[in-house]
Amino acid sequence: MSGLTASSAPGLFLTCIDYFELIQLGRNFKPDYASCAIRLEAAHIHLLRWGKAVDITNAEALQAKLSTYREEDVGFVKELLEEIKEQFERAEKDSVSFKKRAARNADTSSNTETETLDPSTEMQLASTEHITAGKAMTKIKHGYAEALSVATGVHDRTRWALYQQKNLDTLVDEVSKLVTELEKLFPAIDPEMTQREDQLARDEVATLDDTTLELLPALLENTDTVFTAAIKRQENARGLDIRDASIKGDGTVHLGNEDTPDYQHDRGSNISIGSLSVNGSAKSHIGHSIEYTR
Repeated sequence: MSGLTASSAPGLFLTCIDYFELIQLGRNFKPDYASCAIRLEAAHIHLLRWGKAVDITNAEALQAKLSTYREEDVGFVKELLEEIKEQFERAEKDSVSFKKRAARNADTSSNTETETLDPSTEMQLASTEHITAGKAMTKIKHGYAEALSVATGVHDRTRWALYQQKNLDTLVDEVSKLVTELEKLFPAIDPEMTQREDQLARDEVATLDDTTLELLPALLENTDTVFTAAIKRQENARGLDIRDASIKGDGTVHLGNEDTPDYQHDRGSNISIGSLSVNGSAKSHIGHSIEYTR
């Protein structure tokens, strides 16, 4: 891989992260501010998680790793990051156009369409569930930013705002699709990256309470399949209670859940067994069989 591509990929990644930090939401988002803010935060985390999984801000390690990949694969990484950057640029351009049209169509003294909302104020007005979820997602984001040595709360660049729901939906959906393309690319060239990212998502889910775990899948609308799969895995990991067990013979008994292909159920359930007696040489499994797919 060329040194130019290796050095440009981290820069593109950081530019995209900066764009997330600079986004504000206009007054049209006031009725559903918390949900929209959480969706943006989740898309931000999606990209940060991928960056952490590939160690993208560790220039020396990244250079050594990417040098072993095929030129076309690494080139595609750069192209996808450029496309993410272009999505932000397109959204910002639409924002500027909206602001100009609003200024022409209304008296400046009464034009409130381009007012931006204060995040702290709006989140205080949200439901308890949204407040809890928002705080949890922000904590996850800051954790990744610290691990990647990425600055949050960019102050030396001009902030910009999204004013229409359709622009937010397009930005979140398109950026998420592109990050998913990055995720799909790497299993073929770096299988361990997939394992790292899956574990990172599971670590995220482990910090969330049950209410947040119920709220997020509906908000994310499957835009982050790694994260939603981790949530489903958590939901399926139900308890196993066996109070009186007797196991005799040379057979094997697996007590607890296990991951297996072709799992068809959305949720597991608690298993409670008052008395268990196993004899002979057969192999037995007491617990859930759970498939985890990306």
